[in-house]
Amino acid sequence: LFVLNRPNALLWAPVLALGILWLRGWRTAILLLLALMVTIAPVTIRNYVVSHELVLISSHGGLNFYIGNNPEADGTYHHVPGIRPTIAGQEEDAPKVAGASTAAEASRFFYRKAWAWIRSNPGAAFSLFLRKIAYVFNQTDLALNYSYSFFQHDVVSPLRFLIVGPWLLFPLGIVGAIRNVRNRQFAIWAAFIPFYALSVALFFVSSRYRLPLLIPMCITAAGMFVRPRVWPWIAAVLIGAGVCWNFGLDDGRAHERTNMIIYLIEQHRFSDAAQLIATTEAITRDRATLYSRSAAAYRQAGIASAQSNRPDEALAAFEAAHHLDPNDASNLLNIAVLLAQRGNTMAARENARAALRLRPDYPQAQGLLRALEGR
Repeated sequence: LFVLNRPNALLWAPVLALGILWLRGWRTAILLLLALMVTIAPVTIRNYVVSHELVLISSHGGLNFYIGNNPEADGTYHHVPGIRPTIAGQEEDAPKVAGASTAAEASRFFYRKAWAWIRSNPGAAFSLFLRKIAYVFNQTDLALNYSYSFFQHDVVSPLRFLIVGPWLLFPLGIVGAIRNVRNRQFAIWAAFIPFYALSVALFFVSSRYRLPLLIPMCITAAGMFVRPRVWPWIAAVLIGAGVCWNFGLDDGRAHERTNMIIYLIEQHRFSDAAQLIATTEAITRDRATLYSRSAAAYRQAGIASAQSNRPDEALAAFEAAHHLDPNDASNLLNIAVLLAQRGNTMAARENARAALRLRPDYPQAQGLLRALEGR
């Protein structure tokens, strides 16, 4: 069942079978492989019935492999141009970008494209792979869909009491596994750690892909307390320093905060949104996205307020949008229209002229300015 959820874990299956063969004998190993086949077979059969192609588990592997291995890759998730960062985007857009008729063909296209880059740039590809291995064991929350750091620091939840976090298990678990790698009681758990880490690093790293590592880490961490010695604890401290090393990774808090800002604006809670924008500016690495998304939300809120005959609220929204995106002529035109409706002709003309300076061929601004000047 784990493999159905994380197909990359298939890399672990033959290692597990060999481990069971060593520990329990060939009969148990064969039973394990049969159980794996019985679990996967219904999915493979269903895929063939639907697509008429042999797809073992999922057809997203090629795209995910390319996301983690291309000239722009940095080891974390970034959407591919032309493909929406959603399940629907992967299913509908990926075949179009790949020029393929099926999802399986698209997957093969992206696998080939990634391997072509790896063969052409072996040094860069190997360096990127080592970086991804480091990210697998790093304490930074590498958000994908949801940021755990946001819910820990920005939302009132039990996560606020999580002072250290689960990644404390990494240094203890790694050293415990190394200490007891020859111990039959620890062997399977210890072997899972490097092979699953490898299966993640072949693609790209995110927090939810790393979570399965915490289970064996709980077991192997106990190995630190079997015949305690000083050197394992020294090693754990050194590895812990590596786990906590600041690679400058994005923990997703700014993205989640931006989503919250959009929600507040949509609820016309402009003051709360402005306060959150001010605090988010200090932590975001992409102010352009923060400003553009917030400005677009303010603009839509202003339009809704104007249509609902709430001119003061609409004016506040358009002014906030202009403050965040001063190069958008439409915000200035909307402000000019509202000011003209109030009878503030001079200010309306100034905003209409400002809109035309940004966009000289703006017919609506030209028409408004002519009307305001009595021409």
